[in-house]
Amino acid sequence: MRHSFQHLATAVFATILIGCGSVEPIDADSNKKVSEVLRTLDTVRKKFVEVAKSDANITPGEALARTQEWLSEQPEILRSFAMDDAFIKFTLRSGLEGYFTINLTGPDGLSLARGGASAPTAIPLTPQVRAEHVLKNKKVLIYSPFVSDDWRASLYKLSEAEVIATKIKGYDPEFEVTNVYKDDPDDGKQAREIKALESMGDYGLVILNTHGLPDGFFTTSWVYGLDRRFDTTEAAIKEGIDYKRPGTYDQIQEGYFKFAYYTNLANTLNWREFLDEKSMDPPVYYLVVTSQFIRSIPRLENTVVLGNMCYSGWNLSQVLRPKLGGGNVTIEYEPIREAFLSRNPIAYYAYAYPSGESAKVGNAFAKAMEDSLTRALISDLDSTGGAHKNADETEFTGEQVGERVSPDLPFKLFGADNYSYDDCLDEIYDVRDGQTYKVVCIGDQVWMAENLRYRGNIQEITDNAAWKSLWNDGNPIEEPAWSYYNNDPANDKLYGKLYNWHAVHKGDLCPSGWHVPSNDEWGVLISFLGGKTKAGGKMKSADGWTPPNSLATNSSGFTGLPGGLRSISDGTFFEVGMTAVWWSSTEKTVDTDQAFHVRLTHSPGFVDQMDGNKLTGMSCRCVKD
Repeated sequence: MRHSFQHLATAVFATILIGCGSVEPIDADSNKKVSEVLRTLDTVRKKFVEVAKSDANITPGEALARTQEWLSEQPEILRSFAMDDAFIKFTLRSGLEGYFTINLTGPDGLSLARGGASAPTAIPLTPQVRAEHVLKNKKVLIYSPFVSDDWRASLYKLSEAEVIATKIKGYDPEFEVTNVYKDDPDDGKQAREIKALESMGDYGLVILNTHGLPDGFFTTSWVYGLDRRFDTTEAAIKEGIDYKRPGTYDQIQEGYFKFAYYTNLANTLNWREFLDEKSMDPPVYYLVVTSQFIRSIPRLENTVVLGNMCYSGWNLSQVLRPKLGGGNVTIEYEPIREAFLSRNPIAYYAYAYPSGESAKVGNAFAKAMEDSLTRALISDLDSTGGAHKNADETEFTGEQVGERVSPDLPFKLFGADNYSYDDCLDEIYDVRDGQTYKVVCIGDQVWMAENLRYRGNIQEITDNAAWKSLWNDGNPIEEPAWSYYNNDPANDKLYGKLYNWHAVHKGDLCPSGWHVPSNDEWGVLISFLGGKTKAGGKMKSADGWTPPNSLATNSSGFTGLPGGLRSISDGTFFEVGMTAVWWSSTEKTVDTDQAFHVRLTHSPGFVDQMDGNKLTGMSCRCVKD
């Protein structure tokens, strides 16, 4: 491991094995010595090496379980247990706790759980309706303390560390991204790391890219331990810990932090070869932020949090697990999910089973979720309720990215489902006639979510014969015109007006800064929504159509309503309730009396791009320039 040796005042005392004799339980309210936690961690790591090297066929998880069985018999241990093939948690009779963890790595040296992929994996998400509430804070905190090119506990290479930050800035330059990395200069790093976590409420979006536990997560703040070269008294330990951040020692005793040790193992058949005690000395112990710490920070009422770490969705205070020698053991936690939700964030994204348990999160899955969630929220402007889902609105699981670490583990939202960033307008006001229109963001486009009602200086034609006369026996009169469906003004609010294409071509049908979409722009919308067989249902309003209204969900927020048409052949109105058609600004180059339009019908639920006579009466939508 690569660490700065600048402040060796953080070192603690020499190795002392836990004795086998009986001792009286220590009062949990007194005599809490951090040195006992560090001594126990050192004893456990040595025992783990001994167990692992005693059996050529043992797996890392089995070695962990046997080590825990031995630990549970030691007199200073109040309770202990092993979880999955991930860690041992122990509680001393003083009440202080610690973790001994296994970190399996790949050939590139990066962790297999929460790390290892060369780049995030993008997954297409379902665009959602413009949310009811607005996320205004564009400050982002990316907490990625485990970043290094040559450190085996790392989750990211240095070259990867800026990937998400760069993407976020590319989606919207107004976003301000703060990164917290392991390779932050050591002087004052611990204080800066903890300060960033205490200040999560200052950010609109917080991404926690770290190693996790059911009741906490790792920082890279550390102390050297158990080396005879250094002063090993409790007073020296306190001085060394508080040198990096005043008050930390007392907060460890109060339960805001715990110490954990990482054993890095290559995920190969010869993993025992990596248990070289020489490379493990002096041991390095990491500071774990606990659920109690999370409960102590200011509330997160304006913040969305991504717990992109193992066990981030754990929400059980007790769970039974089988013991190696038979029977069960009760495992107790102060759950990390409950701790975050106690701070009332807008939304907390985490990995959790429906039971309330969670598990290890693999590299491909975690990086894909980080990439997809940030893109969905910031680029696609999805709501918090849809940004974590597949196109079919099911929750993501690791299996979808080929993840072998907990492939069935779901990615879940806890909290509000109706927030999105404010790059998209809620509505626009047309100063020309005082009309107000609802607006929706779909992909990179901003659309009116209602049909146009503008009349301007375009003539209204009510008489059927007069409308038909514009055809002029095949010599069309290029006169802009409009009408209400059935010439009834009551239809204007719901369906808008029906225009011929020459009203579109006139060029001033839409408000300033908006325009009638080209055929290509309609194509972009349809493609973004999944193509014509899927987009139609996402564009159609869920009501207001003649049954069966096939596939209608309006998940895009486009709110397409069946305003019908007006025929050029006889000037009559038809198919209200059954058909919606909208002009494009694109005319056919060969058959010049034709122009392109988009059509939805009540059945089937597809959307089509077609051409039709320019003098037909159709609805119009506007798209933002």
